[in-house]
Amino acid sequence: MNVDDPTADELLKAGKLNEASEALWSEFNKARDAETQAVREFERTLWFTNSGAATVTIGYITTTDHPTFVQFLGSSMFVAGILALLIMKFIGETNAVRYRSRRQTISENFFLKGERMSSFEQIRDGTFKNLTRSYKALKSVAAILFFSGCILTLAGLYPIVSSTTANNKQLNIEVVKDAA
Repeated sequence: MNVDDPTADELLKAGKLNEASEALWSEFNKARDAETQAVREFERTLWFTNSGAATVTIGYITTTDHPTFVQFLGSSMFVAGILALLIMKFIGETNAVRYRSRRQTISENFFLKGERMSSFEQIRDGTFKNLTRSYKALKSVAAILFFSGCILTLAGLYPIVSSTTANNKQLNIEVVKDAA
């Protein structure tokens, strides 16, 4: 028996198959739970981002007939942040589903086809690592875009608010003059 890299048959002969089976089953359950959580998070994020996009769109459209460039830029960044978040969540869900599926396939091959324990190292391959890196990068991009978009959108409102305030003061002065 290769102690470092046993097959299921070798573990059975050594009386350690139940222990290995429980450990593998535990890992599979963790992968399945991570997949379930990723799917739920993706669905929840879709709802939040859709409502956020609707709020931004309504706010952007109803602010003025002629939005400022800064408002347009801020709203565009906010929408880009929403898209980055959706892509990020899609990558996260894809990675969780792929991880669970690969773990299941390798477990079946280990128990039924006599593959070695080292085959479990193949689960987290280059694609897994690249998807994880992409997920983390998109998380940062989405956060920066949301933050910047909110600041620019609010900064774009300042000229509109200040001109409205100036117009109201002018109207108040004229109303006071007319009343006197």
